[in-house]
Amino acid sequence: MEGKSFEVDTQNQVANASWIKELNGIFNKKQKMEFLGLFVIEFIGSLLELLGVSILIPFMELVMEPDRLTSKPVVQKYMTKVGLQDARELIMVRVLCMILIFAV
Repeated sequence: MEGKSFEVDTQNQVANASWIKELNGIFNKKQKMEFLGLFVIEFIGSLLELLGVSILIPFMELVMEPDRLTSKPVVQKYMTKVGLQDARELIMVRVLCMILIFAV
């Protein structure tokens, strides 16, 4: 059984390779470059969506328990460098960042 399934997999791989070769002959160089550009744009878009979703959890933590987050040394250093005085200002900066991320 294993030998037969390996043989079928090999045939599928050959069929897939011929399909790719056929597509290679169908599209011209300009269309291939456009496809590559579209792929890059879609990849960047998916990274931005991932960033947008991943920023929600820290934002919810900041809104629900601002003192817990602002007591962390990393956040204190950030607040000092940016010139933020309290958690309310940090929330406003985060809201603006989220608007920018979701607007893009």
